[in-house]
Amino acid sequence: MLVDSAAMTGHSGSPWYELESLISDATKGTEFRRAVGSPSEAPLPNGEKYGLGLALAQGFKYAANQRLSPQSNQGGREFLIKQAEELLKQSTFWYTRLTLLQALTLWALPDDVTGPHQIRGKGADPEDQVKGWLTLRGGEREHPLVKAGGKLAVRALQTRRPERFLWIDDADMASRIGTEVSAPGAPRFHNLWIPPSTGWSSLDPTAQQLLADVLLLVVLGERGYRPKDLFRVLERVSESPKLPSCLNRDRSRLDPVRAVDPAAQPGDKCADDCGMKMCPYPGKAEKGLRLEFNEIFCLHQRDMLRASQPRSWLYLRFRRESPWQRKVPVAGMRRFWDEMGERARDVSREDADTARSQVRT
Repeated sequence: MLVDSAAMTGHSGSPWYELESLISDATKGTEFRRAVGSPSEAPLPNGEKYGLGLALAQGFKYAANQRLSPQSNQGGREFLIKQAEELLKQSTFWYTRLTLLQALTLWALPDDVTGPHQIRGKGADPEDQVKGWLTLRGGEREHPLVKAGGKLAVRALQTRRPERFLWIDDADMASRIGTEVSAPGAPRFHNLWIPPSTGWSSLDPTAQQLLADVLLLVVLGERGYRPKDLFRVLERVSESPKLPSCLNRDRSRLDPVRAVDPAAQPGDKCADDCGMKMCPYPGKAEKGLRLEFNEIFCLHQRDMLRASQPRSWLYLRFRRESPWQRKVPVAGMRRFWDEMGERARDVSREDADTARSQVRT
């Protein structure tokens, strides 16, 4: 945000110079930094490098949410886009890549959303544009959640309605139902693509499920770790192009309504072939969690898995589960979101099991 409002200057200490230095720290290889030999150029551990990259990516997304105006610093905007593209090109951590993808999508939107679409040239083909952003070195596989975010980014560029497919702060978005979204082409009276009043109800159904699973994976990774422990976790999971088995195969392993057990450790319920050591889900009494899902959000996630989905059909969505969820039994996902709703109401496992038994009888 400071770069976007400052004049272009390359002297030491300027916002432009400092941002370039931070991008270099977040992308420079450990071998290169070690070869330099200077104490000030000591290599950043991978976990810290991933944490710095994510912090920069979130800053880029907040800057990208500002719509272009006559007072905008065009040079600063172009500089930020170039730096975000470079960071995305070098990043392997899925959360950083998803955040940068959403930032670049917002920057790529024309200010006049009612204007004609490009027929040729830059921005004429949103699919190729997003594919170019997400190109990975060495033919590596993309993370399933980033791949899903890429499809939603294409739809945001095609429809020019980012509030249907993107979000700025994921935890804040999931905590708020939000206000009604304006009709396409309606005049906007604010300078933000996605205003703070926007909530999860304005999102496309697939985007709602992506938001939920992004937050589940983030909470599983962050838990209540101290920063130095969190950096080790980031280093362990950031390179993996797959979801943990507790999210993409068997969600009963998450066990969200379990009692808090001081002896329980992440990975206690992990499948033998997973190795990511994330489940079970943190107990509600654990400190430092990013968020607790509210009951309405959980019930809505469960309802989106019903066989009859008229609202989803309006979005040309004819399957209850999203692509990355299709190895999970639908009944298992519905049971999981039932338990998350019980967790939001502080219902104990014993009370929940008793209530289900009474319903069956």
